[in-house]
Amino acid sequence: MAILEMGGFASAIIAIITLTGKLFQLISEIQKLICRLDVIQSEIDKQAQAQSDHQEKLDKQNQRIVTLEINLQSISSDIQEIKHNLKELSNRVFKQ
Repeated sequence: MAILEMGGFASAIIAIITLTGKLFQLISEIQKLICRLDVIQSEIDKQAQAQSDHQEKLDKQNQRIVTLEINLQSISSDIQEIKHNLKELSNRVFKQ
């Protein structure tokens, strides 16, 4: 019976060693997965920053466009006033 018990004990030790090895492999794979997730998160952060930078540039461009539209309206108004003044001047010159 002692031999049977020793055989069972040896089998149990082999099973524990095998399970321990599998546990270490699992831990190693989890660490690799965590590293990959860190890389992915880093890429997401870079893309978010790039998107934020692009949005900021778009906002500045939009602000410039609005400023240009206001300036164009002002110029158009000035041109209309100049046209009106030229018509009045022309009418005065040709009426005399």
